[in-house]
Amino acid sequence: MRKKHLILTFVFSLSFFSCGNGEFEQFYANYEDFKKIPNKRLTGWFPEIITRDSYEIKNSSHLDICAFCSIKYRNKKSIDSIFSIYKSVPVSNFKIVLEKYSEKTPEWFPNIDSERKFYNVIKLNNHVWALREKNKKQVFTISLLMNE
Repeated sequence: MRKKHLILTFVFSLSFFSCGNGEFEQFYANYEDFKKIPNKRLTGWFPEIITRDSYEIKNSSHLDICAFCSIKYRNKKSIDSIFSIYKSVPVSNFKIVLEKYSEKTPEWFPNIDSERKFYNVIKLNNHVWALREKNKKQVFTISLLMNE
C-alpha cells in the first residue's frame, strides 16, 4: 500500500510541477500556417484581427490569466481598417493594464513610453486591448481572462 501511495504522490507531483507557470508559446510564420492549426483550442488566445496579410504571428499565453500577442501585417491598410472600427482609448489605460501584468510580459512586447512615441490603442472587447505604433505595420495585444 505504501508503494502505491508513493507512486501516486510522484505522479501527482510530476503533473503539478510540469505545468510550471502555465506559460505557452506559439509562433506561426504566416496566415496560411496559422489557419492550418487542426486544434482550434490552440488559437483561442489569438485576437480575431489576423488577416490574410498577417505574418510572424506570435503569442505568449499564461493560461491562468492573460496572453500577449504580436502580429505583423504586409499591408498598412489592414491595420488602418482594424483601428478605424473600434473606439480609441488612452495609451495611459493600456499602460496601467501592462504594468499590472508586467511579470508576465514577454521581452519582445514593447516597453510603452507615451512621452516619446505616438501610439494608437483600441479595446477590441472587454478582454482584449490592441496597440500599434503610428505608421508601423505591427499590432500588439493583451488578452485578459477577466475584464479590465
